[in-house]
Amino acid sequence: MYKQYSKIIQIDKITLNQSILFGVIFGVVGICMLLINFNNMKNYIEKSRIFVETQAIVVDYRYSDESSNKAVIVEYEVNGRTYKIASFYASNIVKNIGDIVKIKYNPYEPEDAIFKYDFSIIILIIMGFVFTFTGITIIIFGIKNNKAKEIQ
Repeated sequence: MYKQYSKIIQIDKITLNQSILFGVIFGVVGICMLLINFNNMKNYIEKSRIFVETQAIVVDYRYSDESSNKAVIVEYEVNGRTYKIASFYASNIVKNIGDIVKIKYNPYEPEDAIFKYDFSIIILIIMGFVFTFTGITIIIFGIKNNKAKEIQ
């Protein structure tokens, strides 16, 4: 009878370790997403302050191999020269070919440009918070469930 009880405790400890492992994985992924995208947001804000606004025309799409997402490719002109940039695949910029979108470009290096209303960074920051919160929640519930089982 004692052997059966020790097996149950071992199974519970494995479950605790698994929940902590999943929680740590979710937390680390979330924190990495936050760090990377806070840096991207900082760069976007800095560029947005000094870049010059202009209009661009949607000329094409680039499709992702892994999913049905598409990146919008726009063309804009600065000082008689034409430039192209593409949005991120996860971008909220969903336009038809021929539509006009607002972009901002570096007046000293016009090929360096950003979309004016691209909120994909904010979406990724929110996902980072969700992953981090989920990881912390999994760890807390794993520990609480383990303590409740020890009391019983």
